[in-house]
Amino acid sequence: MRICILLIVCLLTGSLKAADPVRLDDLGRLRSVSQLTLDPSGGRAVAVVDGFSGVDPQAKKTRELWLIDLEDGRLPRVLSQSGSCSQPTFSPDGASLFFLREGNIWQLPMSGGESRVLTSSGDVGQFLCAPDGQSLVFVQPRSQPSLLDEESDPNGDVAQRRAWLRGQEASGRVRRFTGPEFVGEEELADASVDRQLVRFDLATQTSLVLTPEKGDYAEPRFLPSQEALVCSGRIDPESDPAIRRDRGLWKVPLDGSGPSLLLQRAGTILSSPRPSGDGNLLAFTELDLSNESYTPVRLGVVGLGSIQDPPLWLTGPEGHDVRPSGIKWLTGRGTLWYTAAERGGFPLCSMGLGLLEPDRVVSEREGMPVGVHAFDVLATEGGSVLIWSETAWNDPCRIHVRDASGVREVWRPNAFLEDRAVAKPERLSMTRPDELVVEGWLIDPPGRDPLSTDGVPMVVEIHGGPSAMWGPGERTMWHEFQWLAGLGYAVTYANPRGSGGYGTAFQAANQQNWGPGPSGDVLAICDAALEKSWIDQDRLFLTGGSYGGYLTAWTVTQDHRFKAAVAQRGVYDLPVFYAEGRAWRLVETAYGDPSDPEIAELLRRDSPVAQADAIKTPLLILHGDRDRRTGFVQSEMLYRALERRGAAVELVRWTEANHNLSRTGPMVDRMDRLIRIADYFDRYDVPKRD
Repeated sequence: MRICILLIVCLLTGSLKAADPVRLDDLGRLRSVSQLTLDPSGGRAVAVVDGFSGVDPQAKKTRELWLIDLEDGRLPRVLSQSGSCSQPTFSPDGASLFFLREGNIWQLPMSGGESRVLTSSGDVGQFLCAPDGQSLVFVQPRSQPSLLDEESDPNGDVAQRRAWLRGQEASGRVRRFTGPEFVGEEELADASVDRQLVRFDLATQTSLVLTPEKGDYAEPRFLPSQEALVCSGRIDPESDPAIRRDRGLWKVPLDGSGPSLLLQRAGTILSSPRPSGDGNLLAFTELDLSNESYTPVRLGVVGLGSIQDPPLWLTGPEGHDVRPSGIKWLTGRGTLWYTAAERGGFPLCSMGLGLLEPDRVVSEREGMPVGVHAFDVLATEGGSVLIWSETAWNDPCRIHVRDASGVREVWRPNAFLEDRAVAKPERLSMTRPDELVVEGWLIDPPGRDPLSTDGVPMVVEIHGGPSAMWGPGERTMWHEFQWLAGLGYAVTYANPRGSGGYGTAFQAANQQNWGPGPSGDVLAICDAALEKSWIDQDRLFLTGGSYGGYLTAWTVTQDHRFKAAVAQRGVYDLPVFYAEGRAWRLVETAYGDPSDPEIAELLRRDSPVAQADAIKTPLLILHGDRDRRTGFVQSEMLYRALERRGAAVELVRWTEANHNLSRTGPMVDRMDRLIRIADYFDRYDVPKRD
């Protein structure tokens, strides 16, 4: 009898198979797939695989091309040996693979041999191969005319002195701004870039500019049966692009005769043009600029022969209320495929024209939402072929295929996870006093002894955006959540009001309310987690980044349950954020004009710096020296306000880090960040400290 009890306990605690929890240096082992491209036969695919060169803190980021054979069962293999590679594109006959490496287009023969470079400018962005395989079309910045003037003279007349000043600006020694966009991601913004479309003839190796005049043209797609492209471009190229931001769809002949406006909708950005395979229909997305943070990105379809007729809207508040991305037609089937954030996952959807709801082709696994972060779909003689990269609760990247033989998994880039103890999240839900239903998840530390009477500590994590969304299908936080769980922390996170993935009304529910409402939602999910008897309610910790850093700081001005908190790359004074942040437009769209006295008072009410005296929780403030998206001055303001009154506060700054430190930063800085967060919590966790 005692042996039976012992076996049951061993099974419950996992001690019969003592798998290690997710390790810190697994960050260097994890791979993710950001792009997938099928060859014309549907028998092979190329994946863009992101990762690191090793597990050492000094390891470098890598972006490689891998070939996946879907028919012969051979293991995937690396195609590229150096450089950061992206945008794999097969020629129509499948004989060549074109790809982008360090801003140039390369060609690789699929029958064997070395790749060769086709362009040398180093500034190519998007590109595509012509349906006849004879040429490529790519996007690159237009060369700017020189501002240097031989007649400039600092001692000359007014015109000569002005010419001399323009020369100083052209040299880069001086920067002059006249519009609202003067802040970049890492430093003050450079002048706006005007992009052009260029046709590259593969036989003659010559280039032809297809858009000779200004217009900032991008996202080209070939129009079937026409010697032309469709692309997005500015409506008024001569105005400041930060002020006149609307864009339309343009038709661009391949002979270089210049573009003509195809479709325009007042006050909107039209983008992602996608002609159907038969050339009869055109899909596109529309963003209304009147309130861009809270209006949906709508997917619409028009007939190319009746393009001025009202579009058929497939997504939006009246239909599938999501923000679609990765849009593709399945040729011959009349369906549009896309992914979108939705209730903790990123389902792959197929939408037929005239339907109100899509077919969610890939949406969940083992009762948990999954995320599709790359896919391709193709119609072949043997039927359609679909390949996708899937993030699930137990693995951030697995590659699956659906074809005539069925659905199967074809690759696990992170096979080492089979030897890791990975914790499965539990869905939480709370109905708030205003009847808003808020969703979250709780991760139980793997290997927790269910018979132990000792409670475990819990970390509450808050996402940014504020319109981001977390869930089991979101891959960027997979390692952090599982690593913290492996350290013995329960991890819980919520999608408070203002989050994406729950419809337009839910996302708009934080207007003029960045602090009280969302903070209450996060605390409600925290309370739901605390209903578990195995969580110690006296060992709670809080952290978040970007908007999550803001909400972390705001929450500890109102609530004192947390033993310690870490505010990461946040905004802490909304009027200052409006002045110094790259993302300053969020203030206008969420609150209104800051010069309005009533709006100014709301901004002060919702600024953590203005209420810093109420903070009793020990606070670690993390920021990057090169983070201009939120601006770093506010982190110094919050630190000063707390430090001067003797509060428990620390400020940590990374000299080379920008806003994307936790997602795309160097390995050493990302490891440093994670260790600092856990160490700060450990210092204020009494049982661990004792």
